[in-house]
Amino acid sequence: MIKKIDSEISKQMKILKDEIKRFEFEDNYKFKLNEARQLFNENQLNFKGVYLLEIKKSEKFRNFNEWFFDFEKNWINDKFHNTPRLRKKSIENLKINDDWIPIYIGKSKNVGKRITQHLFLENQKNTYALKLESKGFLDNDNLRVKTINLDYIDNYDQLVPVIENELRIRFNPIIGKQ
Repeated sequence: MIKKIDSEISKQMKILKDEIKRFEFEDNYKFKLNEARQLFNENQLNFKGVYLLEIKKSEKFRNFNEWFFDFEKNWINDKFHNTPRLRKKSIENLKINDDWIPIYIGKSKNVGKRITQHLFLENQKNTYALKLESKGFLDNDNLRVKTINLDYIDNYDQLVPVIENELRIRFNPIIGKQ
């Protein structure tokens, strides 16, 4: 019986992965990090889902490699506590169509609250998050928040990790889980 259940789950996983290929993130916010406290409203994103945080490559850099060299130099810092690492594999596979660089994909049962943590959580807090504001070097950078609302999913703990992983493979964010 277990073998039959396993076989059925494998069929359903293929259907799920095919469906995820059609998922598109919805643009929710664009702002400079130093304006985020005035412009970002976590209550508007109070739903279960997946989110994508992107940063716009500054015009002071001619290309992604220049931008990334500067970003990496600032991101890798021993004083930054409990923050995600750079994903070398993603950087190698990244395809940038415009100047927006995917930095992080995550999931949450309250997307707005989780994005607030990524934006504003203080560096010394133990919660694992980007803590972008506390880093200091990103204040004038443009950020974009995109989401996929998954409130309609009953089996969140089983399905959303798969959705998150497939989107991570598709978008190759430069920070996060390896």
